[in-house]
Amino acid sequence: MSSKRICFVTTIPSTMFAFVLPQTLRLIQEGWQVTWVCGDEPGLRERTPVGVKFVGLPFKRGVDLFGIPKAMFLLYRLFRNERFPLVQYSTPNAAFYASTAAFLARVPIRLYAQWGLRYVGFSGLPRWFFKQFERWVCFCSTIIEPDSISNLNFSVKEGLYPISKGKVVGVGSAC
Repeated sequence: MSSKRICFVTTIPSTMFAFVLPQTLRLIQEGWQVTWVCGDEPGLRERTPVGVKFVGLPFKRGVDLFGIPKAMFLLYRLFRNERFPLVQYSTPNAAFYASTAAFLARVPIRLYAQWGLRYVGFSGLPRWFFKQFERWVCFCSTIIEPDSISNLNFSVKEGLYPISKGKVVGVGSAC
């Protein structure tokens, strides 16, 4: 089994095409085996680039309390069976599911593409609650790539993770 394997996880397919597609095409050119995991939709398999293994799971946007355990279990089973050396995840729900499942499955490199902080727009109990989710995702991750230096500094100040865990790529950007 090749060590040059990566699994990208997002909640919805449009994130894959908007943010992950350029990386995917480059990695395939360099001999990587790439797997995409996200919510399924009609026609998605036909639009997925040649050379990408697609796994559609029942992910939903927003708070889906009943879907959380199922999504985590399905991801855990996928990660244990495939033994990916590297899993990258982004978007709030997918990051929560994937970081937890990858942590439990002992995936060696768990990369969180931190493309924004959901809890910042909330106040009171919702802010506290979603901050705990973010803190958990960061705890389960081995590497965190925030989309800007200001988000890295903010996250460290907020106590989400130590600066040694975070790294901004280039000058930053979700792309």
